Amino acid sequence: MSIPQPVADQLLAECGRHCCLCRRFQPLCLQVHHIRPQAEGGTNDPDNLIALCLNCHSSVHTKAGMARNFTFDELKLHKHNTITAVREGRLVGDSDTPSAFDEMLKGLLAAILPALAPATPSKVRLLPEAVEVLVAAAKHGGVFYPVPFDGGWVLQCGPIQFGGDFNDHRRLVKYQKAFNQLAQAAFVEQVRDALWQVTDDGYRVADQLIAAATVRSNG
Repeated sequence: MSIPQPVADQLLAECGRHCCLCRRFQPLCLQVHHIRPQAEGGTNDPDNLIALCLNCHSSVHTKAGMARNFTFDELKLHKHNTITAVREGRLVGDSDTPSAFDEMLKGLLAAILPALAPATPSKVRLLPEAVEVLVAAAKHGGVFYPVPFDGGWVLQCGPIQFGGDFNDHRRLVKYQKAFNQLAQAAFVEQVRDALWQVTDDGYRVADQLIAAATVRSNG
């Protein structure tokens, strides 16, 4: 039996459309997961449901032999802590505007990128355009879409589109190379034909770059 829409709506509202594991604001990338699977007697009761982003949902279903897997009780605690943080105002939606976000990227690319790019998990020196796409995707739900058109495609990350004027072939090629670099470094992965998402390694790199830019702007 599918989850009743009112039950799913209540859960998504209570968590403010944040993933209950990574706590990221994921407005269009959340799934409602049964904490105890239906095959094991789990129900659609609100207590047995948790909101998870695509990446964390996959992690919950992964069984690692040498690591601690998620237990039902742990998932319930993550859900409780997320909902409590939302109610207390400690966890709110992404308030960055595209203009403020663009200004942060400019500062990051100008001063932070040369020092941090070689320190990524795979020792990849990221292209400036790759940094732009990775940080934008991480800050806007963790996903992005290649938007095709005659002769190529541009990348859509939330409200930001990378690639510029469709007539500017040189700029389009730069972002296509950036996308290929991110994919080869396993910082992004394909979820389905028209959807890509940031991986765990990609988030670590993006968070490192964002944190460095924040420290610089405050110092």
